[in-house]
Amino acid sequence: MGSQTAKRSAAKRAAVGSQTAKRSAAKRRSVEREATEWTAAKSQSQTAREALMVWHLVLMKPRADLSADDRQSLVDAFNHAVREIPTVRDVQIGRRVIHGAAYEMAAPNSADYVASIAFDDLAGLQTYLGHPAHEALAARFYQSLSSALIYDFEMDGMIADGRTVKTEA
Repeated sequence: MGSQTAKRSAAKRAAVGSQTAKRSAAKRRSVEREATEWTAAKSQSQTAREALMVWHLVLMKPRADLSADDRQSLVDAFNHAVREIPTVRDVQIGRRVIHGAAYEMAAPNSADYVASIAFDDLAGLQTYLGHPAHEALAARFYQSLSSALIYDFEMDGMIADGRTVKTEA
């Protein structure tokens, strides 16, 4: 009886080992497939358009005493600038969401809105910053806000089939 138990145990270990090997092979194929897709996506991004862009991020808090007319003047100046300046590629505006996350307690209360403006490259951003429409926006901007944080970032990534894919190693 002991040898039959040992044989069953050996057979069970072999079956488990076989299943583990099959899972490992399937995982390896999945990783290889993802690497192939990543390489293809990188190749497409290089032939269609480079995904590396410069994003101008502006976190801002309007003055508490800002009138509705002054607020509208700021919005109008912003809309004029992003439409007038040809190097602007994408614009996104957002309102801060407060939902009780722990990091919200540590963050300064210095921004209620964010504006994200994309450019093909640093030269595009610099053209935007030096354009007369931006200078008019900047004058209105500093009159209208109690605080602002402004940062520029190179963003590496492209959208492929609805998901962001890293394009640089």
